[in-house]
Amino acid sequence: RRNLPSLGGHHAGARSTQSNAVFQERGRVLGLMGRDEAEISRVEMTLCETLDLRNETVRICYPFHGTKKFNFRETLEKHVKGLQTGHYEKLDLFLGERPFFAGENPTVADFPVWEMLDQHELMCKKYSLASPLQKFSKLEAFYRRVRQIPQLKPYFESDAYGLPCNNKMANFL
Repeated sequence: RRNLPSLGGHHAGARSTQSNAVFQERGRVLGLMGRDEAEISRVEMTLCETLDLRNETVRICYPFHGTKKFNFRETLEKHVKGLQTGHYEKLDLFLGERPFFAGENPTVADFPVWEMLDQHELMCKKYSLASPLQKFSKLEAFYRRVRQIPQLKPYFESDAYGLPCNNKMANFL
């Protein structure tokens, strides 16, 4: 969306347009930003790390930054290997023994993490690559835990869950 006037601050009718700003705004409205300053900080850090992962994923799914044609499977394989010493390792360590990234309850940060994990699971399955989650037991348990949240069941059982992750210009839909 092009709604740049909202960058100047909140006023009547202003809309957030950046992904993390939208998550934080919705989190505040819905009470999903954490219960104290420590949880809010964990939400913010998780959102930032997830955005970094998303940006890397976008670069391989939408290679329009002056790149020439490439073999997507080979590029995906290299990307997945990088996850093991990069984002997945950081996320697994940061999650620790907590059930969710900020603490005992889901927050807005958990959903984009789950979405990125799910997209990688789908890509790996389609291209017959091993799940990058298999080396990260805490992250894998988190992935299963979010999938089992009762309020999300209608979504996972709907046609919406089967929609493509990306648009038709992407290497991976």
